[in-house]
Amino acid sequence: MEFSNKTLAWLVVATILISMGGTLISLNKINQGVTGYATSNTTGNVSVTVATSTVLQFVSANLNLGTGEVVINESNCTLYIDNTTKSPAQYNITRVDVNDCEGFLNTTNDGTLILENAGNTVLNVSLNFSSNAAGFIGGGSSGSATAPALMFHVFTNETASCNQFNATLSNNSWVNATSGGAMTICNGLSWTNSNDTIGIGIYLSIPVDASGSKQLNITAQGTG
Repeated sequence: MEFSNKTLAWLVVATILISMGGTLISLNKINQGVTGYATSNTTGNVSVTVATSTVLQFVSANLNLGTGEVVINESNCTLYIDNTTKSPAQYNITRVDVNDCEGFLNTTNDGTLILENAGNTVLNVSLNFSSNAAGFIGGGSSGSATAPALMFHVFTNETASCNQFNATLSNNSWVNATSGGAMTICNGLSWTNSNDTIGIGIYLSIPVDASGSKQLNITAQGTG
């Protein structure tokens, strides 16, 4: 079947119109939003590790009571260092009382024993003494001598440093120091710089028959 030139022209025009119509419809669909496409998600992350530090240290670790002797005709002499009298200096808060003694030191020497939580975690603190009174001081065996004594107590060196002291040590009570095991003295020693220290007071009773150079080690342990 043959088409005239006029018919062919109309077919070409119709084809062009149909093509343009399809294009317009497609563009309209695109403007209304694409539907049915695939999705893909990816995730990034940020990580950091914060380390804890458990550090307990003696910032004032030496207590030297010097050289002396029991007064003649006395059975013993007592020395004790505590926080009864405080001076403006942060660590110079000790007192040495001398009864029935000759020599020794009756003024502040190296300062009292001060423990500091120098880390960044709250610590439970315990003490362990290398010896008891008999092993450290000795004496007490002669008829006129009294038995030796070694006691200690703890106190707040900075406000609210210890959350809870051992009940046995409350109110600055003196407690016999024994060797062979650790004794908890503070539950919850703060690490904040303005309230992270506690002090340790020492009490000695020296019999008249004791002699020689004495050395006592006190080990402090802190657990988080």
